[in-house]
Formats: sequence, structure tokens, C-alpha cells
Amino acid sequence: MKTIFTLFILLLSSTAVYSQDDQTLYLLFEMMEVKEVYRADYLEVEQFWSAIHQQRVADGNIIGWDLWAITPSGSEQGAQYMTTTLFSSLEKMLAGIPDEKFNEYLKKAHPEKSNKELE
Repeated sequence: MKTIFTLFILLLSSTAVYSQDDQTLYLLFEMMEVKEVYRADYLEVEQFWSAIHQQRVADGNIIGWDLWAITPSGSEQGAQYMTTTLFSSLEKMLAGIPDEKFNEYLKKAHPEKSNKELE
């Protein structure tokens, strides 16, 4: 009985592992170190890009995007930031933002800005 139960569990485990193979995610981690005096400027830039990444998600170019802050205690240490971008394929990750789509994402993300401001 133990042998049959063990085989049944192994069969279920191998099926679960096999089915997860179709859901491969590719993650791109980018690390930035920002001096304390530039922290507000950096967060403003990331907020600007966040809207562009939302357009990329809507278009299917990426699955998701997130910004993480690592703020150590102490003085003069600045802060480190990490962005994480999730892709459904290696090809999409390596391609980045297609040149022909970038202006489209930019205009959709910031329709209130003029072309001169976007440049």
C-alpha cells in the first residue's frame, strides 16, 4: 500500500512540475544607486516611466513592472533601487521596448504633454 501511495504522489508531483514548465517567466533586474540629494528627482523619473510600463503591459510587451527601494539606515548611505520587469519570453526580454512602439507608449502614457515636452 505504501508503494502505491508513493508512486501516486510521485506521479502527481511530476505532473505538477511538467505543467509549470509552460509558465516560464523571465525577469530583468536593474539596480540603481541614488545619492540622497537626487532621491526626489529619481522617483519623479521612475513615476514618469511607470506610466510607460503600464502601456507596455496593456500592449502585451511585458507582463509587469515594479520598483523596489532599499533604504539602509545611517547617514551618507543614499538609497538603492531595483526595478523588476517580467517577460513572457526570452525574445521579448532581449528586445526591450521596440523602437517603433516607444513613441506610441510615450504618447499614451503622457497625453497631457506636448511633443516638445516629451522630447
